[in-house]
Amino acid sequence: MFNNSQKRPLDGSEDKTTDTDTNFKTLTKERDELKRKLTIFGWMYFNNSFYYISTWEKSWQESRSDCLQRGADLVIINSKEEQEFTQYFRRHMWIGLTDQETEGTWKWVDGTLLTTSYWGAKEPNSHEGRDEDCGEIMFFDDENSWNDSPCGMRHIWICEKTVALPSPSPPSSLIGSPAAQPSPSASHGRNILQNRNHGGDDEATLTKTVPIETYPHSESQLP
Repeated sequence: MFNNSQKRPLDGSEDKTTDTDTNFKTLTKERDELKRKLTIFGWMYFNNSFYYISTWEKSWQESRSDCLQRGADLVIINSKEEQEFTQYFRRHMWIGLTDQETEGTWKWVDGTLLTTSYWGAKEPNSHEGRDEDCGEIMFFDDENSWNDSPCGMRHIWICEKTVALPSPSPPSSLIGSPAAQPSPSASHGRNILQNRNHGGDDEATLTKTVPIETYPHSESQLP
């Protein structure tokens, strides 16, 4: 006659299932906490990136320095969806585009060449012979909203921090339940919140930025 211990799977699958359940629930809790903290500190989530819009105005270079201090950089717009996202705020703001290195050769802040663009009509044009070597969002009502501007002009800016959000498969016991959603690891949240302490706007300013829930594309928001 066998006892209960002899009936347990020899491959340890029961223990593995329990571990999976525990890990998934832990990640779900961490995800919810990350969303709460990011909302408080002014970050927004959209399509695998976190975004921060300033409330101060600075030059293009100063704006980029602020983003770097936050562990981010000026936004790189590489899809139509991301372009629409930046237009939604209807703000005149710096993006991570410049031809300071070689006139007429526009590059993103990560060094990649501009391929798909959303320049406004007759832009970029170095208006009236001025050095307009930095990109900005200006024409809110048009899909092609970009303008070239002197880099020393003072505008608000938008930072982007791309992060990997792991999506562990939920345990079979949770499939179909509201908890069965992708979950970010806690380390990403800690990194972003730590970056806030290295410079930039103070906490009172950060809380004024548009929260995650404001952008209407709910299917792209952090669940």
